[in-house]
Amino acid sequence: MEWLTKAAKQHPRFAEKLGDLHAAANSLVKNITQALYWWEHAALLDGASSYNLSEKYRKGIILTKDINLSIQWTKQGAILGDERCMNQLAIANATGENIEKNEELAIFWWEKAALLNRDFAYKLGERFLSGNLVQKNEKKAVEWLQIAAKSGHVGAIQKLERLGIKLEK
Repeated sequence: MEWLTKAAKQHPRFAEKLGDLHAAANSLVKNITQALYWWEHAALLDGASSYNLSEKYRKGIILTKDINLSIQWTKQGAILGDERCMNQLAIANATGENIEKNEELAIFWWEKAALLNRDFAYKLGERFLSGNLVQKNEKKAVEWLQIAAKSGHVGAIQKLERLGIKLEK
């Protein structure tokens, strides 16, 4: 356990695993306080760990359900570059669920996520095309579908074909 603790201090993935070990129901060292300490340590350094912690709070997995803490860790993950956190934050801003509604901020986070992940680029294109949670904008829809298609997203390629739009090189 000593070597894992040393590794956890240096690397967020080890910290998250150490937290999991402390939380495991069949663990010899079960200690939720220690689990939370290591999960938070990891979440402060790594976007994916922030996402995992935000989900634990959002769904009430191991930890007591707490939407405010979920949003706090989602923001942290988005700042650290996790596209899933960016997407969750965008949805929260677009819907105003548990956070002040702000379409401009929603689009900001969706665009950041879309630049990191072709699936989010496709979904953003679809949102602009349909007007789902954003103002309908065919020009922006095509731009995001083009970005997704250029990276090989089959759905985006097919959508552009159905729209009669050629894939830009």
